[in-house]
Amino acid sequence: MGVTRGYTTNLYCDHEDHESWLLNDEMGEYVGETWAETARDARRDGWHISKDRQTAICPRHNKKKGKAMAEERIFLEYDESVKFIPKGKKIHTFTNAGPALLGSDWNRKDVIKLLKEHKVEVAGPAAQAMKHGLCVDRNGMNLFLATTGRTDGKVKD
Repeated sequence: MGVTRGYTTNLYCDHEDHESWLLNDEMGEYVGETWAETARDARRDGWHISKDRQTAICPRHNKKKGKAMAEERIFLEYDESVKFIPKGKKIHTFTNAGPALLGSDWNRKDVIKLLKEHKVEVAGPAAQAMKHGLCVDRNGMNLFLATTGRTDGKVKD
């Protein structure tokens, strides 16, 4: 018998325009393995979720959505992404392993192969601050790769 696990976040807009959450047509449902994953997806869609996780505002009523939407996903081709990989035989990576980050060093050849075979995306500000500016989606599992600098469009020499 298999084991399943997952996390579902159901969001109902708390804006005053809605009379009741039961009659609320502004609902979002997000499924993932962690709270962080579902919240990230909801925020990418324009939802505002309070820090205490008690209130949510839908994209239609979210006045801050302009800022959130400005952080649109940027995908890179192999030729662009390889420019950001540091020199050396090993490249540091990390992945989200539930409540912790799991780091490891990969052989450069394996990283190059990964960049050629998978979608590569510019990582968000938190990962870039940790100098891991590229994100590779490996069948639903994000792998963050160490980079030579910020991957916001400018390669540092």
